[in-house]
Amino acid sequence: APHGGDTEAAAAEEPAGEVGGEPAPAEYPVEAPKEEAVETEAVETGPEAMDPVLYEIFSQETEGHINAINEFVEQCNAQGGHCAVNDALLRALHTLHGSARMAGVATIADLSGALERYAKILHKNLGSFIPETLDVLPMSVAAIRETFVHLNDPEQPLPDVDALLDRIQVLENKE
Repeated sequence: APHGGDTEAAAAEEPAGEVGGEPAPAEYPVEAPKEEAVETEAVETGPEAMDPVLYEIFSQETEGHINAINEFVEQCNAQGGHCAVNDALLRALHTLHGSARMAGVATIADLSGALERYAKILHKNLGSFIPETLDVLPMSVAAIRETFVHLNDPEQPLPDVDALLDRIQVLENKE
């Protein structure tokens, strides 16, 4: 038992929630420390960590959204690279963003979210993708596909999308 001024040692020996061997007074309830809401970089989850049904649905849905994005890019290229944002593109980006967030795949969620914001701004301002800006879509599709390579084999690196996200932000700010 501790003697005299050795209160730190005594406190260290007491179970949590007790003071002097007695339960903590009611006005001082013992609670687990609250976690602060701190933004952290989300860790990508792979098929082994993701519910298999969720992974299957997410991968199939993502492929459908990629097809919609690719069709938009093909239509734009057929028109000389100039084309207004259409509902199919907005829907694909919006749904991809939400499903990637729910699945915990931050790289895809971040990219699709940034593209969705940019496309909505273009749509609202009656703007169009032009050849100098259209490339962010196929570049994003390539990064999404690379992310799936990582999801299927965590030994493979995640794509570094920071420069692409920065570019989309710059385009967004110009509108």
